Amino acid sequence: RKGGSGVFVQKPARLVLKEVQCADGTANPPVTSANGARFCRAGEAFKMTVEAQSVQGNSTPNFGNENVPKGIFLEKRLLLPQDGNSHDPALALQGLTGFMNGAVTATEQSWPEVGIISITPRLGDAAADGGMILSDQYLGAGDVPSEGVSIGRFYPSHFQTEVGSVGRMECPSVMTCPEGGFFYTGQPFEVTVKACPYGDEVCAGRLENYRGDFAAAVKLSVWGVRGSNAAADQNPPNAARNGGYLEPMPGGGLSAPRITSDKFVGSDGFGGLFIASFRYAHTLKTEPVEPSDIYIRAEEDGRDGISSRRPAAASSSPEGGIRLARGRLLLGNNFGSERGNLEIPLQIQFWHCVADRCDWMTSATDATRIEPDSALADADKRAALAVSLHQMEGRATVAEVDRLELSSGTGKIVLRPPGGEASFNVSVNLGDSAEDNACDHAAGGLEGAAARRPWLRAWNGTCAQAQSGEADPSARATFGAYSGERRRSVHSRELY
Repeated sequence: RKGGSGVFVQKPARLVLKEVQCADGTANPPVTSANGARFCRAGEAFKMTVEAQSVQGNSTPNFGNENVPKGIFLEKRLLLPQDGNSHDPALALQGLTGFMNGAVTATEQSWPEVGIISITPRLGDAAADGGMILSDQYLGAGDVPSEGVSIGRFYPSHFQTEVGSVGRMECPSVMTCPEGGFFYTGQPFEVTVKACPYGDEVCAGRLENYRGDFAAAVKLSVWGVRGSNAAADQNPPNAARNGGYLEPMPGGGLSAPRITSDKFVGSDGFGGLFIASFRYAHTLKTEPVEPSDIYIRAEEDGRDGISSRRPAAASSSPEGGIRLARGRLLLGNNFGSERGNLEIPLQIQFWHCVADRCDWMTSATDATRIEPDSALADADKRAALAVSLHQMEGRATVAEVDRLELSSGTGKIVLRPPGGEASFNVSVNLGDSAEDNACDHAAGGLEGAAARRPWLRAWNGTCAQAQSGEADPSARATFGAYSGERRRSVHSRELY
């Protein structure tokens, strides 16, 4: 009124978010789709400035110097991906204070996921717990308008690969093994690939939005040294002569060691995780190959080039490793009376080398175990190791499996007497088919169920399948042989 005085409030015209920049200097693109340019790794620090501006676009230096200083509440919204399983964690900094000349800059902002977000600077007041709460008033003069800024695309920092515990054996005492333990060449093992955020070296939490359009095809490769990039270390133990190859097991939905983007989904429906079974086999089939360590590498096939390999610290790359050695099941011949049980010794072995000397050793850490007092029915006992019996000589008789015993890589097949003199081929069907693959396989007789352990087949005999190390083991059981001969003998001693 005329001649009077009053109090009035002048507030900023707008709050502006600007100068968004990743720690490596990359400016925020910004993008609106999964195919846009990348910005920062998930969890990596980025810088941002919020400025209070006048109508003319100039800074308002008094903002933030109020008796009770105002702050900025950062309102975040997930733009992409948008579906029922999208993960939207909080920003590292949800509020900003400490304005100088009308602006405040945060250098340690981050968001620990894959995707694109929007950040809108809003008025904020300090909370009792030290945080920031949203406000819609500037000194009673109402809110200050602002607009959201699209920030991203955020992408993974790295991959981590691990080998699961299914089928894993303890490392034999004669060798050292990576953390994944000991497996036979050709034995299936489970591979887990996780997409990981920046700074999470053990990948305690995966990036759940890494799937579909925000993921890429990922190829898996095998290396003899963790983090190595030398051609001589790929497909160990010796790529020039007896290297190997990784192949997916049937039923996993893969035809090659290459993971398509739609496969990065865990059983919980969230992304950033892939699990499937693979096996590693050698190209050399005519003889056993020396044991070797293998490490599984995951690399994006194009796009951002995300990898499990750390170029700056290769030896600490998060690449799961195991020790591989060729294995075999060995059966021994035996003979004895046609009136008593006959034991066929068996042993699971692995190929071991020291310097240039190699030999088969008992696989004492093999977890396959069959208790001698097992209550299994005859058919179940045969199925446990898929024992087949084929009569070779003698009158028509039937021998049966009395029991199986196996522990720490050593055991026996105990056969009941057939009721007369006879010889049998005893074999173990380690494959998947109805009949064994032994060199001396004969039609008829007792067929054991498939044991489905083809990695324990070996060079058993001289047949075609033996030449490539794929023959089932077999032995001869002879009932009615004495003193090393297949006839009865009378022993006498004269006393004087």
